[in-house]
Amino acid sequence: MNILVTGANGQLGNEVCTVSIGSINRYLFTDITELDITQLVSIRKMVTENAIDVIVNCAAYTDVHTWEACKQVKELSLTSSRLKKLERIHSDN
Repeated sequence: MNILVTGANGQLGNEVCTVSIGSINRYLFTDITELDITQLVSIRKMVTENAIDVIVNCAAYTDVHTWEACKQVKELSLTSSRLKKLERIHSDN
């Protein structure tokens, strides 16, 4: 099984990397420098070129100071939008 993990450089992504060692599955770990999950075309290309079966989204908004200064509804909307793009790509395949 080919598994795409987004947010690989974060705390959760690092843990997924650790537990994947020795797995029979093929993991593809990405972070924003390799895959911007706000870009539908980029996600689709990554999924298609690597025959991805499962997407594990570990990406998170980690700028706590900015988060506290912003309205949470706006930030949650951004996160929701990104997740919907990932879901759409996975559903198409």
